[in-house]
Amino acid sequence: MGLAYNTYLNSSKIGTDSDYMTWPQIQDLYTDGNEIGGHTVLHAHLLGSPGGSGRDEAMREICNDRVNLLNAGLRPTDLAYPFGEYDATTESLARRCGYNSARTDTGAASPSVSSECLGESIPASDPYATRGIESVGSSTSLKEVEAVVTQAQQHGCGWVQILFHHICDQCNVYSMTAADFAALLDWLVAQRSQNISVQTVHEVIGGPVRPAVGGPPPANPPGRNLLRNPSFEQHDVNSDGSPACWDALAYGANTSTWKHTTDAHSGRYAERLDVTSYASGNPELVSHQDLGQCAPAVKPGHTYSMGAYYKSTAPARFYVYRRDRMGQWIWWIGPAVPASSSWRRASFTTPRVPPGTTGMSVGLSVEQTGSLTSDDYSLVDRGTARR
Repeated sequence: MGLAYNTYLNSSKIGTDSDYMTWPQIQDLYTDGNEIGGHTVLHAHLLGSPGGSGRDEAMREICNDRVNLLNAGLRPTDLAYPFGEYDATTESLARRCGYNSARTDTGAASPSVSSECLGESIPASDPYATRGIESVGSSTSLKEVEAVVTQAQQHGCGWVQILFHHICDQCNVYSMTAADFAALLDWLVAQRSQNISVQTVHEVIGGPVRPAVGGPPPANPPGRNLLRNPSFEQHDVNSDGSPACWDALAYGANTSTWKHTTDAHSGRYAERLDVTSYASGNPELVSHQDLGQCAPAVKPGHTYSMGAYYKSTAPARFYVYRRDRMGQWIWWIGPAVPASSSWRRASFTTPRVPPGTTGMSVGLSVEQTGSLTSDDYSLVDRGTARR
């Protein structure tokens, strides 16, 4: 019976904050013999799920993530589907992007399931849907994890993949303490006499390191306005509570609510934000930050004019984010606009887009108590002309 030790990464998130490893840390893991696998660029829902993307966007998520890892000098041969979600299309895309296998989860983690083989056969019955045990949580004891392994051995399972999201002291609901994880590794070493070994997925699956395959380039919508669904007429088409290709978000210490309202500047709908308490952060409505299904592609060196109609009881602020070549979204600029009791059009033109920028996301926010209603957004390429 074998187990595998792999680290699956979202390449755009590496080194972005203290929750994620840095590239030097990942290189150390790789040099020590651990396999580094793919997990998509942004940890996005793929096909067949609420909030899921189209085929081209799913291919960009899977393929471009692998390209990023290859460019970093790694040898990614195996993928873990975000949220364990997969279907025939994502299996096909994993193969097309150059992976030799892809892992889902069985949804079973309880060691009380003694009559079920919780592992995967060797060779895997479907290399692009290998079974993994549902994530270990902070309430999962060390003995329960050990029991999963011994039960799998007793039932003749060839291969067990146990999912760990965080190794830390109660930092997350999906976590195991460093002490318990070290104890588990020591216990596994002691099980060698019981014909239990630890291997990487590549050692189990095999296969060559295939060439890089990029995802399809994004295509902007026809016409001058690069934003999709700029007037919010399509709402909640993917069951996320926001207009299609937009996200109603709230960061920081504040109490805020978003509402799809018929108090529109044009058409049938607009979006309204109400902030009832505020200490910090930015409740904001921004165009969806993906790899191209919603987010428009932009050209370095060009300037872009952003516009929106709004009315508010407090000063509002534009938010502009840019996407880099790795797929990471970075806050760029955010000029303020005054409060207005009636519909008013606000606009500004960005500086020239910095080198390495591949996409843009825009929106409006208020950073104090008050209300904001906005509608009819636009983003237009002004070329390389000076402001």
